[in-house]
Amino acid sequence: METVLLVMLLIALGPGAQAGSLYTLETEIQKENSVEFKNPVIPEGYDCAESIGGPEGIDTRSLRENPERVIVQTEYGPVRGSVETVDDKTINVFKGIPFAAPPERFQKPKPPKSWTDVLDTTKFGAFCLQMGFGSEDCLFLNVWSPQSKGKNLPVMVWVYGGAFIAGSSSSKWYKGVQVAARGDVVVVSFNYRVGPLGFLSTGDANAPGNYGLWDQHEAITWVSRNIKAFGGDPNSITLFGESAGAASVNFQIQSPHNKGIIKRAISESGVANSPFASIDNPLQWAQKTAKHFCCPTNDTKTMINCLRKVNGRRLSLIMRLKKLIPIIQAVVWAPVIDGDFLPRDPEIRHSNAADVDYIAGVNNWDGFIFAKIDLYYFSRVTRKRFYNLIESIFPDKDKKAIDSVYEIYSQANGNLTTRKEIKQATIDFETDIIFLVSTQTTLNLHQKNAKNANTYSYVFSYAKKNKGADHADELPYVFGIPFETKRYYSRTDRKISEYMIGYWTNFAHTGNPNKGSSAVPDLWQPYTISDAYYLEINNPLNKASVKQHLRKDFVKFWVDVFPKL
Repeated sequence: METVLLVMLLIALGPGAQAGSLYTLETEIQKENSVEFKNPVIPEGYDCAESIGGPEGIDTRSLRENPERVIVQTEYGPVRGSVETVDDKTINVFKGIPFAAPPERFQKPKPPKSWTDVLDTTKFGAFCLQMGFGSEDCLFLNVWSPQSKGKNLPVMVWVYGGAFIAGSSSSKWYKGVQVAARGDVVVVSFNYRVGPLGFLSTGDANAPGNYGLWDQHEAITWVSRNIKAFGGDPNSITLFGESAGAASVNFQIQSPHNKGIIKRAISESGVANSPFASIDNPLQWAQKTAKHFCCPTNDTKTMINCLRKVNGRRLSLIMRLKKLIPIIQAVVWAPVIDGDFLPRDPEIRHSNAADVDYIAGVNNWDGFIFAKIDLYYFSRVTRKRFYNLIESIFPDKDKKAIDSVYEIYSQANGNLTTRKEIKQATIDFETDIIFLVSTQTTLNLHQKNAKNANTYSYVFSYAKKNKGADHADELPYVFGIPFETKRYYSRTDRKISEYMIGYWTNFAHTGNPNKGSSAVPDLWQPYTISDAYYLEINNPLNKASVKQHLRKDFVKFWVDVFPKL
C-alpha cells in the first residue's frame, strides 16, 4: 500500500523519476539489493540502500592507482575522474564525491572526514538512487568540468525535484555533460535527504526539520570552497532546479546562510510559496509516523529518540495512507519556516534574495498530470466532476467562493460546452493554483526587492505528445537529451534544446540569458512589475515569443479576489 502511494505521488510530483516514473521507481526498488546497486568503491556498511548509519569517512586504502585518469585535489583529499568528449570538447567527469559525512538522523550534516589515497570516482555506480531509501548515507555530488585553458568557468549547481520524497542526482536525465560542453560551464549535481529523513519536524528543537535543505546548503558551500580546483569560479555560482528542486532553489537564495555565495538562480515549475513547497503543521505528521511505529507521541524528545531507531527504509516509505486525492494535499514531507535556515519574516527572506539574478517560469500544462490523477478516467471528465475537484481542494470555502472559481474557468473555456473545454479548464486550474500564480507572485516580490539583480520570466510550451508542455517536459531539453538520443528526437527538438541550454548557460555567465558564449535569439526582456515581460519557449522563437502579463486576469483573481471570498 505504501509503495503504491509513493509511486502515485512520484508520477505527479516526482521529476527525479518523471520520464517513465512508474517503470523507473519499480525497477530501482527491485534492484536495491542487487550487485549492481552496490558501489564497488565504497566499503560495505556505507551502502545507502543497506544501512542507516555507517562510517563517517571513506576508506580509500584499497583503491588502485590509474595514472590515465584525471586527478583533482579537494580540501578533503584527491579524487580521480574520467574523461568524456562532446563535440570535440573534453569534459572531466567526477561522480560520487562525498560532500558530507553520513549525518545523524534528524540532524544537520557535517563535513566528511579527509582521506589520503585517491578516491576513484570513475567506478561510482548508481547505488544511491535516493528514492528516500536509506538516504542518510547518500550525501555525494557529481562534477562535469570542461578542460579550460587557465580560466575559471561559471558553475551551475542542479537541485533535483521529486516532491521532497524522491529524486537522484544519479538519474540519466540529469547528466551534465551536454550542458557543460555546449555552455562552457562547470555543472554540479548532488543528493540530499528526502522524505521523513529529510523533512520530518516536530516544530521544536528536538527535530526542527529542513535537514534536506541543510544538505543542499552543505553541498553549495562545498562547491564554493572546492570548485576552483575543477576549473570553476566560486564567485559565479548559479543554482537551478525543477519542481521541488525549483522551490529548494528559491529557499536557498532566501536563506541568510547562503548570503553572498549564490550569484544567480533558476526555478523551473516551483517556488518557495508554491502550495507543495512547505507545510504549516509538521508535528501532526511526525506524531502519525511515531504512532505507526509504536513510538510515544506525548513528548517530542522521547518520540524523536524512538524514531531514530526505526529502520531507515521503513521510515522512508511512511506516507499519508488515507485520502490521496486531490494529490497536492498528499505532500506531507516538506520544508518548514524554522526561524533558522528560513527566517520567519517573509520580508527578510525576500530581501536576502534581492542581489541574486533570478529566472522563474512554468510549463503551460504543468497541471496536466495532476488533473489526470485527481480526475481519474480523465477522458470522461464532466462539469460536475470539475466542480467537485474545486470543492475538494478548498474544503473550507463556501459555495460562493467555489462558484467564483468555476465561473472564471468556465468563461475562459467556452462555458464548458464540450468535454475538450472541460479538460482544458481542469488543466488550466491545476496549473494556475499549483505553479503559475505562486511563480508570478514570486517574480513580483523578487523584482520589487531587487537592487542590482535581474529578473526574468518564461513559459515553456513546446510539446512532442500533447498540445501543451506537461510537468517536467522541459527537462530533456535543459540537459541536452535530444543530442544523445537522436533516434527519438527530431532536428526541431535539438534546436529547442540548443536554445534552452544557451539561455540557461548565458544567464550563468552574465546574468542575461541573451548574452554569453551561446548564440540564441536576442529576445528575452527582463521582467518588471509594470511591463511583466515573459518569453514563451516554443518553436519558432521570434519576436512574437515575447509577451506580457502571463494570465493576468487569473493571477489577479487568485491573489486579490479569491482570498476575500
